[in-house]
This record gives sequence, C-alpha cells and structure tokens, in this order.
Amino acid sequence: MNSKNTIKKSLELSMKHTLAAFEGLEAHGTTYPSTNGGCHPLWTLGHLANSEYGIIRGVMRGEANPLAGWDELFKGGSTPKDDVSAYPSHEELLKACHEAREATITLLESYSEDDLNQESAHTPPGYDVEFGTHRDCFQFTAAHWYMHRGNLADAKRSAGLV
Repeated sequence: MNSKNTIKKSLELSMKHTLAAFEGLEAHGTTYPSTNGGCHPLWTLGHLANSEYGIIRGVMRGEANPLAGWDELFKGGSTPKDDVSAYPSHEELLKACHEAREATITLLESYSEDDLNQESAHTPPGYDVEFGTHRDCFQFTAAHWYMHRGNLADAKRSAGLV
C-alpha cells in the first residue's frame, strides 16, 4: 500500500469514528466534556470543518478558507460558548464536516505520491513537522479528527449517555 492510500484510509476512518462519537449528542450540543469546560460537541464539529479547510486550503495550498466566516467561533484557540444559539445547527455543522472531508479526499485522489512531497504554501513558524508538506497536512488532518473524538466521547459521559 502506498502512503496516499494509507492517508486516504486514515481520513475515511477518522471521520467515521469521530462522527459515530457524535451520535446521540444532538440534544447536548453545549455539554462540556468535563467540569472544567473544554470543547463541547457543537464547537468540536465546527472546529473540525473550519480547521480542515484552514489546513488543506490555507496552510497547504495558500487558498482562502470557505468557512473563514466561522473563524471567531471555531478557529484554534477560540473559546466554546454556552449559548446554543451562537452556533450553526448541528445539521449544518455535520454537513460542513462531510463537505470538508469530501473535498479533502477528492483533492488527495488527484495527487501522485510525488505530489504529496510538495512544500506547503503557508506553514506556520515552528510547525514544519505538522504542516511542512502536503503529505504532512493530509495526515495531520486525519489525526486532528481523532484527537477531538475524545472531546465527544467525554461529552457523552458528561451528558450521562454512557
């Protein structure tokens, strides 16, 4: 198996497992994963979609993020809000997650193995390992979803769903 296929599989599985963790949380969108706060389900979904475009389109390719209007709510370092009305609906957030991931996989499928070695357009200083090449950006994107899957699993526990 070449790395392109491995990355595609990681992207597919990370989405499958992360969105499965969201199931049952639709009515618990602002349930924090711990008594100390954290990334609640609505923030997590919006953050995943916004970040995926930010990494793949922005960092990797130097293009605009189509969800840049969501930056204030979802960009890395933003603080989740208690108010459900501050967020797009969970349906809209799930749709954005699906669209972002489909766009990422479609782009990946257009690449050759050599294309994956291209240097990223806007690697943030100090993040060469995470985002230095197109391969790094695709792989980080899959890992990022798995990282936030934990927020959803913990929110389920906090909501008393498991």
